[in-house]
Amino acid sequence: MAEKILACISTNNVTVARWRRTRLRDLRRFSDDDTGRSEFAEYLRAASKSTVKIIVDSIDEDYRSETLPHTKGADRAQLVSRKLRQLFRSTPYAAAGLQEQTKANRREDHYLFAALTRPELLSPWLGLINELQIPITGIYLLPVVSLALVERLENKRPNLLIVSKNESGLRQTFCKGGKLRVSRLTTSRDDSDQNTAFYAEEINSTRMYLDALTLTHIDDTVTVLVLDHDGSLADLGDGITKHRPNMECLRLGPAELQGEFGTDEADIKRYPDALHLYLLATTRPIMNLAPPALKTRLQIHQFSKAMYAAAAGVAGLGVLWTAVNAVLIVQAGAKIERLTQRGRTFEVQYQSVTERFPEAPVGSEVLRDSVEAAKRINTLRQTPSAFMMALGRVMNDSPNIGLNRIEWAHDAPELVETGLETVNLAPYLVNGIGQFGIVGAEVLSYKGDHQAALRDIRAFTHRLAGDERVAQVAVIRLPLDLDPNAGLNGSTATEQTRQAAPFEVAVVLKLDREVQ
Repeated sequence: MAEKILACISTNNVTVARWRRTRLRDLRRFSDDDTGRSEFAEYLRAASKSTVKIIVDSIDEDYRSETLPHTKGADRAQLVSRKLRQLFRSTPYAAAGLQEQTKANRREDHYLFAALTRPELLSPWLGLINELQIPITGIYLLPVVSLALVERLENKRPNLLIVSKNESGLRQTFCKGGKLRVSRLTTSRDDSDQNTAFYAEEINSTRMYLDALTLTHIDDTVTVLVLDHDGSLADLGDGITKHRPNMECLRLGPAELQGEFGTDEADIKRYPDALHLYLLATTRPIMNLAPPALKTRLQIHQFSKAMYAAAAGVAGLGVLWTAVNAVLIVQAGAKIERLTQRGRTFEVQYQSVTERFPEAPVGSEVLRDSVEAAKRINTLRQTPSAFMMALGRVMNDSPNIGLNRIEWAHDAPELVETGLETVNLAPYLVNGIGQFGIVGAEVLSYKGDHQAALRDIRAFTHRLAGDERVAQVAVIRLPLDLDPNAGLNGSTATEQTRQAAPFEVAVVLKLDREVQ
């Protein structure tokens, strides 16, 4: 995690620390003079790659509670921005926080507006930070950071007054229902012997102020949470409750603060602002007072960090990829070596075996070509199985047809001899070779009825053409010559014999790749 610089700017000085590995380190205090600012600049140069997060603890602050119409998105942002300009015209350090929403007949949003009314307080310190171009992640008022105590301590009191003694003086922050309402800062008195009584009087005055603002009722109980960083406020509780029975006091001394927040007890005692610096580092406060110009620099810084991270990731992937390739190259080299050694072993074995072979009548190239030719011939070898299966299926469905002869060829004929139709084999040849067959058959029940014979022949050819292995079927001879020029001859004295209706059909088979 990147190191962060935490700073608490007050009227007379600034307290800084470095946040590294979940602890505050290198705490320093610089006075508001030339020497202090010079030392602060040197402190920043030693951590110029860090970011800065700032708390402001000063009486130059203002809080306003306002009720606005309920809006969302861009409309809400514009409404809040316009209200900030109306309330705080003289300072760029202003922000708003949504505290609650009402759901009555008219929905309304209740906001707390806060601002640092004297920008000159930050000018010398921000000038040094900007000169070194160190991004500022946020500027917050100390009472806003104190709200983290309510969540950390899980204090459910409805009226809670947080009291702490800081570099600037006595800070009193009032929270109602866990929401910040008002805050007061009282400058510390030099007479430490009378500070306890003075602080008790200031706290009682704050209680009357709260009653006057109707934030509390005179009969309400207010819980005072005293953050006693150095143990000097041990008797403050008696002074608070002495004349106000409706006030209760809870105190966290140095040991309790160390146990509750994990801060170093010596740092808390020496630096009054150390506790709030710890809270600033471990929480994300609301109402960031940083103007847009400072936020833009932060965005540029975050973008550059993202680019560096992406570049580092790409470089890491490149290194990883190079390492993987190196391993693969080594493995491939080892595999090549093993295969080379294995090839040498096979070569030796081959030489040993071939020495016992008789001398071949032809060379090795001729033998190799002969084997390849035999394989090729075997792949191109054809049988009449397709033709016989198609014919067998059709004959099974044609009981009135009898076979006389069957011819099959797998060759390169030009045309199949025809009587009635010409059959062209060209579309069904591969390298000039195709499959075809001639079927000689007869109509078994023929009794001189030529129309019935023709119907049987036509049904037979249709069944044969419908087979998926058959490409074309053509009748090349019928039992009756249908040529009108043919003559008739015969004798009535001829002895009557059994009549027959022979016919012949040419069958062209499909190519092997066309049969599914």
